[in-house]
Amino acid sequence: DATRQPPPIPDYELILLIGEGGFGEIWMGRDALGLYRAIKVIRYSEGKSLESYQAEYHGITHYAPFSRKYEGLIEIHHVGIREADGFYYYVMDLADDLLLGDQVAPDYQPKTLRAYLEIQEDRRLPVAEALEIGLEVAESLGDLHSENLVHRDVKPENILFINGRWKLADIGFVATRGGKTFVGSLGYIAPEGPGHPSADVHGLGKILYEMVTGHEVADFPECPSWVFDETEEAAEFKALNEIILQAAD
Repeated sequence: DATRQPPPIPDYELILLIGEGGFGEIWMGRDALGLYRAIKVIRYSEGKSLESYQAEYHGITHYAPFSRKYEGLIEIHHVGIREADGFYYYVMDLADDLLLGDQVAPDYQPKTLRAYLEIQEDRRLPVAEALEIGLEVAESLGDLHSENLVHRDVKPENILFINGRWKLADIGFVATRGGKTFVGSLGYIAPEGPGHPSADVHGLGKILYEMVTGHEVADFPECPSWVFDETEEAAEFKALNEIILQAAD
């Protein structure tokens, strides 16, 4: 499989393929100073339209100028084009390891919010911790929206833990407000469609629901049985659930 061979990225040693999908591959790379980065490679092929190939590049173009301005946005360090090799790429911060934190191991697994939930008992977090994460994501979305940008694919897989903070990632779908291209992930797309701040908030509401209930997003708005108990955790959930329902409305 040629796509699994490390592509030629100037000044980087590509070590491990850590993610791939319809919109490209993500590699762990190490620069000349020994710093580890995540490098996303988007290839052009006959099976992909030129428009879809260019879509992420336009997203990066919109987003990159603001990536260093706000703490909650994943930073873009470099964007490069390798026309002769049929791809472009961008270099960004590497997520912490799910189990080892900022240590990099051969069996590295990025600490996404999805992966973090999967290793929890009942796949859920205490309300207080879920609220803390939700506040960080909300602040990051607010910063993005203040620059007239929208994320368009807010989901647990696209929230990474980097240097002690949860950050918005997979920013190839970022666009100016009102973007007409329909993108997103099933279960997190707002009824009005993506492209507006309210749609990003809808995705955040669904994420909060998953974090505190342990349920799949398809189960929304069904509540787990424990929320009817007379406990402090249940009371906290009921208060937070009012926000969840409003965000996802």
